[in-house]
Amino acid sequence: MISTLTRALLHMRFHLSALLSPIFFMALCFSEVKSYRDVLLLFILLHLIVYPSRNGFNSIQDRIGGSLTGLKTPPPAPGFLRILTLILDATAIYIAFTMSKSTFILVTFYVIAFRAYSFRYIQLKRFPLLSFVMVVGVQGALIYLLTSHVAQQRSVMSIVMSKEGLAGILAACGYVAAGYPLLNLFRHKQEEKAKLKSFSRLLGIKDSFLFSTIFLAGMSLMLFYLFMPEWEYIFLFLLINSPTLGLFIIWYRKSWRTSFFVDYEDTMRISFLGGFTMNIFFIVVLMLEMSLI
Repeated sequence: MISTLTRALLHMRFHLSALLSPIFFMALCFSEVKSYRDVLLLFILLHLIVYPSRNGFNSIQDRIGGSLTGLKTPPPAPGFLRILTLILDATAIYIAFTMSKSTFILVTFYVIAFRAYSFRYIQLKRFPLLSFVMVVGVQGALIYLLTSHVAQQRSVMSIVMSKEGLAGILAACGYVAAGYPLLNLFRHKQEEKAKLKSFSRLLGIKDSFLFSTIFLAGMSLMLFYLFMPEWEYIFLFLLINSPTLGLFIIWYRKSWRTSFFVDYEDTMRISFLGGFTMNIFFIVVLMLEMSLI
């Protein structure tokens, strides 16, 4: 029998933070860090508090049943998970308040947006296009801006108005947009039974791959622009991400030629491989910039 605490921790799915951390490291790659203390604090705030709390709240509100992203056979969500997510969100907002006004506003907006995304009486994820725009804007643009703001100690507006800042925001949005429909591929049958049409199901399997390909290409172009004329970083990007690219091409060809059903294992395999290689790339770049390797 799984304990209540274990069930709560399972539903918080801490390991999913690895899929979101590339945005954080991407922003650091193009930032002149002023406060490593604040950067470390933000990393903890996002990856160990905000993201797990969001996942837990999503589990509470989920009514489709079956596998969840990052949790193949989810146990029943314990009742106290609702209170735990509230405590975590309040803690995150308080920590953000102690850091800066902009950090407080951005973190608060993130928490509210994803509560609205999952909350059953609002459930923005019921609206395919609106949910896509919201996730890309908040998980991509907002997190990139937040990380850049904390690292550089610059105003959010000055980052947005710079060419490098805008290109970085577009790259972050491209990363999220490419992954968003793929993460839901394994839930198409569950969504059909629940009469829910997610953005991924709206596109269908073939078009989800085509859509992701377009945004992956867009993200890559933005990164190439940011790294030029340092071509060695572009080569490194292609080299480190080649396993993900290879698996993606196999998937893409398979989905285009046959009407195969993508299962949970397929989805998680390419998602975590993609997150892993992107994290490795940005961390290596950071280490090279800091002359650590």
